[in-house]
Order: sequence, then C-alpha cells, then structure tokens
Amino acid sequence: MIQKQEFIETEIGRIPGDWNFDKLGNHLVIKGRIGWKGLKKSEYLREGYAIINGEQIINDSVDWDSCGRITKERYEESPEIMLKENDILMTKDGTIGKLAYIRELKEPSTVASGVFVIRNNSANLYQKYLYYVFKSNFFKNLVESRVEGSVVPHLYQRDIVDLKIPLPPIQEQRQIAEIFLCLDSKIALNRSMNSTLEAIGQALFKHWFVDFEFPNEEGKPYRSSGGEMVETELGEVPGGWEVKPFSEVIDVNPNRKLVKNTIAKKVGMADLNAWQSWVESWQSEEYKSGPRFQNGDTLFARITPSLEHGKTAFVSSLDKDEVAFGSTEFIIFAHKVIQSNLLMFTQPT
Repeated sequence: MIQKQEFIETEIGRIPGDWNFDKLGNHLVIKGRIGWKGLKKSEYLREGYAIINGEQIINDSVDWDSCGRITKERYEESPEIMLKENDILMTKDGTIGKLAYIRELKEPSTVASGVFVIRNNSANLYQKYLYYVFKSNFFKNLVESRVEGSVVPHLYQRDIVDLKIPLPPIQEQRQIAEIFLCLDSKIALNRSMNSTLEAIGQALFKHWFVDFEFPNEEGKPYRSSGGEMVETELGEVPGGWEVKPFSEVIDVNPNRKLVKNTIAKKVGMADLNAWQSWVESWQSEEYKSGPRFQNGDTLFARITPSLEHGKTAFVSSLDKDEVAFGSTEFIIFAHKVIQSNLLMFTQPT
C-alpha cells in the first residue's frame, strides 16, 4: 500500500512534510571578480588562459571556443575564481541569471566581472540540485523582479544568499537532480538537431533571398540562369520586386487586447535561448504591463547583449486567439505584408 505524502504550509509555500527550507546563504559561497581587477579589452590575447563572460554562457553551458584569453599573471591573481568542476556560473549584469554548470573543465579558466562563481559548502545541499533550483521559478521570479523597470539590470550577491529554497533530504536531492539531468541530455540532443535544421533554413534563405538563386519557372537558380535584375536603392533585386520601408510591411508592437490583472502566459528574456527561433518556456502570471502578442507574432529583444545574442523567437505555441505578454525588453513584430516568421531569417549578423 502506497503511503500518502503529507504536506506542510511554510513561508515559501506548500512542501512535503519531511522537507526543510532555508536561506541559500547558509549553504553556498559566491565569488566574483573584484572590481579593480577587471580587464580592459586591450588585455585580451589570442592565446592564454580562458576567461568566460556572459556572452559565452549559452543554452546552460559554456561556449569554450569563443572564450577570451588572458595572461598567466592575470589568471593567477584571483585564485578564488579559478574554476573547478561542478562550479555553477551565473551572469549578474546585462542578461542576468544565465546559467552554466561546469561538468567538465577543459582547461584552466576564470570568469570576467559580469559572472558569479557559485559553490556549495554544505553537506545538506547537493550541487546539481542547487543548479536546478536556479533554473526553477523560485529563481526566475527573482530575476524577473530585477529586470522589470530597471534601466541597467543587475543581480547582487544578497539577492541570492537571502533567497529561501526547499531542501529535501540529500538522497532525494540527488534523485531529483538525476531525473533533470536525463531530461537535459534529451533537450541538448533536440537542440542540436534543431540547430542543424535552423542552419539549413538560414543557408536556404540566403541562397534564395540574398543571392537570389530561388528556383525559376524551370526549377533552375534564378539569377545565375539569367533572371531579370533591376537596380534599387538597396542594390539589385529580381524584376517585379519592390523596396519598401519596414513599417509598411511589418506592424511594430501591434495592439493585442489583454485585460489588466488577468492571469496569462508571460515570456521573459530568460525564457529564450540565444539563436533559437522558438519560445523555450513561460510562466503564468497576473498581467500588469508589458508587450502583448499572439500566435504568428515575433518577439525581438531590444536591448544588448540580448539583441547581440539573437534573442528572437516566432510565437506558435499559444492556443487559438490566446494573448500572452512579455517583459519590457521585447519589441513585437506582426505581419502586414510579410509573414512574421520570415523575420527569423533576416536577423542582423
């Protein structure tokens, strides 16, 4: 006979009866690069020790190939942020709250001033469980509160150490983390497949609409088969094509109706992954402000570094006539003449 699980009400919500909760500050240490040890662009090298900034934290991992390089002296002057396996990295400036888990350290590495290094120092907290707490709504809600209405979003150490989280027994923490690790492995595989398909789509778009080698009536490449080209202010385009202002073909921030205080799906900047053309996740929240959108619209990040990282997505997962909303960093594009999903392939490079 399965024993019924008892739950208790706590200040962080309802949790199983054998769980505890506590401030994160009692279980971890957070390190970052001290301000006066920040690096100038002129100090970055072609070779040397790897240094990670927010731009290299993509899809919950580190893009090692794009890391900067610094001298041995600059690496060794900050031993507290020399990375170790199982460290958690978190961005604290710009697009705050991006995460990476160092499962394998490929080489001696450190972090730039915009990244925290987080390490567990408690026997009551499993590091991989902590990582998934940071990926949960417990932490996402904190990140959103620091972004909304902020000109320069920033995450402080006190924001993290004061956060109270649920603490299952340590063995249960391990089991929870292992389940999510398996799911993450599947997600990573799917992302790899989607990235391949998206690269094919980008290449096809360029071939057809930049090189103008789309199939003609005979199925041959248009331009190289002698297709008519006419001169415009943007250069040569196929005969019969027009050049128009963006605002004539795309509706910017269309008026979508959503009554205030309605519970609706909300997409934050952290819900989009870099260079991924779909919405990864969302939360259900009470609508107070923010851009509104529906299926067929495109979300476009209007701030750096999110814009530089390709934070753009086509909305296709809502119900019919459903209206959702986003954080204030998004501009919404809807089609007048050009279908909105074509914008996925016209991002600036």
